[in-house]
Amino acid sequence: MWGAGYATHGLVAFLKAMAPLPVAAWQDLDAHGIRIIANLTDRTGRCITPVGMNVDLYRNGTKYRQKPEKRAENLKIAEELSVSGPLPLRALAAEIARNGGDACEHETLYDDVLPSLSVVLEQIIGSTEVRDDTENAR
Repeated sequence: MWGAGYATHGLVAFLKAMAPLPVAAWQDLDAHGIRIIANLTDRTGRCITPVGMNVDLYRNGTKYRQKPEKRAENLKIAEELSVSGPLPLRALAAEIARNGGDACEHETLYDDVLPSLSVVLEQIIGSTEVRDDTENAR
């Protein structure tokens, strides 16, 4: 499934109805990408497992140009999320904050993520503990 930006009400309803199947998301490696996963977690009441979103990928990824005010906004959001965001993404948020809010689009990481994505998704699907709560995600 693919979407752009924050989840629609329809997607949220669909993901709620699909419980207890696990949910994975791959967003841009930026403050809003992390916030999208936090928002989706809150709205669905489900654990959302991030894929292709870690500090190493961010560090090695191509950063895109931002207007100074947009970068400042992303820095502020990243600082907040490094403390209160989804646990699996707090280190990424902290790294984004350390880099002044710089952002990396996930499309630039296809060569790094796609070759192993099927294995990662199989691990998520095959996990013995399918969680349908948000406590472990936050």
